[in-house]
Amino acid sequence: MLNLLGAEPTVPVVGGAFGLLALLAMYLLRELNRSSGGAWRVVREKNRELHRLRWEVAHWQYRCGATDDDPGRYIPPTEQELRTW
Repeated sequence: MLNLLGAEPTVPVVGGAFGLLALLAMYLLRELNRSSGGAWRVVREKNRELHRLRWEVAHWQYRCGATDDDPGRYIPPTEQELRTW
């Protein structure tokens, strides 16, 4: 068999396969980073909804006389607070 490359044919094949895997990994990480912004937005919205529901439960428990802890007026959480939950 004629060997034109002067080296074993498995070296370029293995190197090319590793190169393709590295490019695929970089592409997948970039897409994950891009799409995670939408996922985190959904998480922040759910956290905002949970915050409101917890306040409503505390508010109505106070109004019914089940507890003496007045939750006061509802103050929506800030964006910074939503990111840290």
